[in-house]
Amino acid sequence: MIKIAHFGSYDSNIGDNIALKVVRKSLEDSLRTNVEWKSIKLSSFSSYSINGAADYFTSINNTCDALLIGGGGLFEGGPYSTMPTGWKLPFDEQILSKIEIPIIVFAAGINYFRKVPKFNEKGKKAFISLLDRADLISLRNDGSIVSAEELLQTDKGIFNKIIEVPDPGLIIPENLHKTRIHSCKKQNGAFQQARNSGNQVNYGRFETEENMKSVYSFALDEGLFLLPHTPKDFQGFQGKNIISRELLLSQLPIDNVFDFIKIYHKFDYCIPMRGHGQLISTGINCPFVSLSTQDKVRDFADRNGFREFNVDIQEADWLSSLKKKISSLENDKDYLLNWYEIRDRNIATWNTQFHEFSKKVSNIIKEKE
Repeated sequence: MIKIAHFGSYDSNIGDNIALKVVRKSLEDSLRTNVEWKSIKLSSFSSYSINGAADYFTSINNTCDALLIGGGGLFEGGPYSTMPTGWKLPFDEQILSKIEIPIIVFAAGINYFRKVPKFNEKGKKAFISLLDRADLISLRNDGSIVSAEELLQTDKGIFNKIIEVPDPGLIIPENLHKTRIHSCKKQNGAFQQARNSGNQVNYGRFETEENMKSVYSFALDEGLFLLPHTPKDFQGFQGKNIISRELLLSQLPIDNVFDFIKIYHKFDYCIPMRGHGQLISTGINCPFVSLSTQDKVRDFADRNGFREFNVDIQEADWLSSLKKKISSLENDKDYLLNWYEIRDRNIATWNTQFHEFSKKVSNIIKEKE
């Protein structure tokens, strides 16, 4: 039996766990055999030493056939610059030198927040060391490839190794897709809110105190259902939560996340703030107008044809623009049809790209076996 060590951010965010689940499913389908998964949780490395991490990853050489990193927005510097490796992940040149099995980066994202520092030199060096050591690298299609190019300006050889693939949240099993509808009911929309623990990140999201208050009251004023993805999302927002904190926690584990997706079927449309709210909506065929408070949400829309279905909080008239576009989704059949046509044009290409990369991964693992 093939055994794969799978490193990721487990059990804290629905979006990350859906990404991890889809990566596993795609790879199992490609390998056409049973896989024993060893989950390596990012949260287990909230405190570690370089030598301790090196010893841990040395131990997987004799028990696993490969180390898989991703999906999810794992690549982050900024607040994690004080970590032993200088960035969010426990990988640097010393630790990576202990890993003898293939390393695959699968649909990971470079995750920046506005007004928050990106990578310092130590973190950048560690990030480059991981990409240099990896046997295969793919980054998700939310602008991460542009961020990687900026980080790898003098390392064109490493940059040329990177393959851009759809985020796993776009590759949802067909039995979970919604049927196309011809109109959206005003009372049947979901607001997929976003809140972070750190004040610096939140103020980077909302720009001003006034914006923050306006976003918080928006869903309540519009009568939308709130659709949190992580326990942090319950903070600050008032309104009709479609899911309780307890139910959310029960559906966070990787084996339960497809049940969470079914909640999206209760709605005609969604206003997502989180990247994975935007991606899941697209993947399951649920029309959206996204409210971007992170560049990755704006960039996904811009790079994949959905610019007219995104509003950025940095726009002076963002709230009136958001309400106008939601009204168009509810009342303008051509506007709604355009969303579906953009989605349909993309989805076949995305599936092909994703599964082709899975085949590349499976070939490397089979060679190791």
